[in-house]
Amino acid sequence: MWRLPPIVLAGGLLALTAAGLGLSLGLRWAPVSETEVIETWAADYVRETGGTRTDCAATPDPRQDVWMVIRCGQGDKGRVYPVDRMGRLVLPDARAPST
Repeated sequence: MWRLPPIVLAGGLLALTAAGLGLSLGLRWAPVSETEVIETWAADYVRETGGTRTDCAATPDPRQDVWMVIRCGQGDKGRVYPVDRMGRLVLPDARAPST
């Protein structure tokens, strides 16, 4: 019967473990598209205000921590959603001076 040396078995198991972890982390941090992010926050706007998804538009933002700003509606129903590259809402920094 043919047997693999223990070092080969250990190396193979280590490689499989690394591949599994890499795939798991890669899928977790897979980038989302601009469309997906805009649709998500537009749905939030519709849920909050009863407006329509077509009331929303996004623009890129020059700040390092903000990917784009999604603006929906106007007046009392208006909402502004600054989001990062993962599509998460970026909250204003409490330490920043207010203007």
